[in-house]
Amino acid sequence: MTERENMISRVEQSGLIEEVANFHKLDLQPLRDDLLIGAREVTKRIHGRDDKTAVRAMYNVLEKSKTIPSFRYGGQICVQMSSYRAKIWSQEKRAWDGPDEELLVRTHMLLNAALPLLAGLNQKQVDESDLDRLIAIAAETVETMTQLLKAQRT
Repeated sequence: MTERENMISRVEQSGLIEEVANFHKLDLQPLRDDLLIGAREVTKRIHGRDDKTAVRAMYNVLEKSKTIPSFRYGGQICVQMSSYRAKIWSQEKRAWDGPDEELLVRTHMLLNAALPLLAGLNQKQVDESDLDRLIAIAAETVETMTQLLKAQRT
């Protein structure tokens, strides 16, 4: 097992990051695929490059500005991409015209998350965790669409 895999395993076992049942996290892969460890890895994923200047700038953002949700585990800075996406969502939300627009965007995101799972189901290439995710996405989609339709009646 590599050092990265060991660290991810320890983070998962520590309970530092708990799964939360909200739609921001419904389309998540396991923590192993969602967790970025170290400023270099974060920089590469977010900015697409990992040169020395970009990594130093990202380190400063992570340590000083707190605009990207991060935490330390051991000596490493870690970022959970789902938390970063949720932070972006909350900032975008302020620019929307109203709750109807938010519900439409939310429905769109949920349906996009369901599409690959439905395709896998059609091809009989899903496992138990995929089915659980699909059920959660379907339930959240129904709830969101119900809220949207109720808002249209008023």
